[in-house]
Amino acid sequence: MTKTRKASDLPAVEALSSTDRIVTVNAQGEMQTAPSASQQIQTVRYRSLRGSTACWRRFAVMNSLETAMFIVKGSWYDGIVNAGIFAVGTAYRMSSASSTTQVASIMPMKGALTKIRVLSSANSSEHYIDMWFPGEIQEISLTAIGSCTLARFEEATEIPDGYSAREYSLTTDGLIGGG
Repeated sequence: MTKTRKASDLPAVEALSSTDRIVTVNAQGEMQTAPSASQQIQTVRYRSLRGSTACWRRFAVMNSLETAMFIVKGSWYDGIVNAGIFAVGTAYRMSSASSTTQVASIMPMKGALTKIRVLSSANSSEHYIDMWFPGEIQEISLTAIGSCTLARFEEATEIPDGYSAREYSLTTDGLIGGG
């Protein structure tokens, strides 16, 4: 006889080590393992020099059918701090002929860090996520929870061949775009 337990009866996870694995159950009831905990939570920091110019900067690469939540904190030379939380889901299938990227703002951004763009291509499963980076910012810290690879905020003024870009404003709550 198999003894079953409710999820509420299981002990709570207080912390994850880099060797821990996360197990999920899909809609068909099949168990799957997610990448190790260290691949699920990543942080990158970027410092700019005074007088840097405003530009798009790449901060993440995601494959199709991935989802990640991003926590962003920026600080300026004058002491102002800007923070926000948003999520990106790539290539959600809307019908058999099309798919879309969903972006949701969980805690709206205020100040200068208010815009991202998602670059996608019909010929590649890679999606690039860029943030509009105002020149006056001193430091930015970005934490990603989920499936993505964080980039080092390299300048991304050019859109790669075969890719198109869609911009999203992060200044309001809720679902802010799909397409």
